[in-house]
Amino acid sequence: MKLNRHQLIAIVTTILFVGVFYFGCETKDPKMKLAEKSRVANFEVTGIENIRKQAFDSLDVSQKSYFDGLHLQLKNSFDDSTKIEAMKSISGFWYSLGEYALAGEQAEEIASIQEDEVSWSIAGTTYAVGIQNGKSKNRRTFNQSKAVNAFEQAVSINPDNVTHKLNLAIVYAENPPQDQPMKGILMLLDLDKQYPDSPSVLFQLARFGMQTNQFEKAIGRLERVLAIEPNSVKAHCLIADAYQKTNSTEKAAFHLKACQSGMK
Repeated sequence: MKLNRHQLIAIVTTILFVGVFYFGCETKDPKMKLAEKSRVANFEVTGIENIRKQAFDSLDVSQKSYFDGLHLQLKNSFDDSTKIEAMKSISGFWYSLGEYALAGEQAEEIASIQEDEVSWSIAGTTYAVGIQNGKSKNRRTFNQSKAVNAFEQAVSINPDNVTHKLNLAIVYAENPPQDQPMKGILMLLDLDKQYPDSPSVLFQLARFGMQTNQFEKAIGRLERVLAIEPNSVKAHCLIADAYQKTNSTEKAAFHLKACQSGMK
């Protein structure tokens, strides 16, 4: 089956954002929780409306014409299958312009129709790209909220899939809540206990460890990754950097060579 542009983008972003389901104790009053949900819902509605207006205002004549054609295709869809294909095209259009919130919105609508873990994961990864590459703080905050929801949906459908859990943990680790700055890291550590031999979990812990200068811990985890996946290019590249940081030049050179060879 030939993959369209949006599906290819989704696969690439899923690889980049290999993504933790976090069970916490609810301590909030029900009224507070309801008010919080209302604020979040209002923020999302207002947010997407503002983003959509800004995005449309920035389109040139040819882009508007192309979008109108895509929208007409969606309007004339006669069943879920053709509707989904039209939505994928619209999502790909917005993604190509760096409008990740609008691309994610279409991916989320597809997930709402298909109701499967893969579709929710694609929506989550689309929003997740917008967290790091959003054009404003409001857009990044919007994308983060929506990415969390999408990954939580994927986890709820398949709680045994470590990738969905890892994606959720990464979102929290890279963008920690102000009231829970360690939430994402704690989720990653919990995943490490659940899946001690997961190369993806070990790699992400090592990556975040490097950011806080925990080079020895990072090296230990990356060595475990390479014991499981000896040809992991990203692990060779990261451990080369870690060895350089600890002045282990010979080991750094060895892994750097493997890193460069694998990237050719």
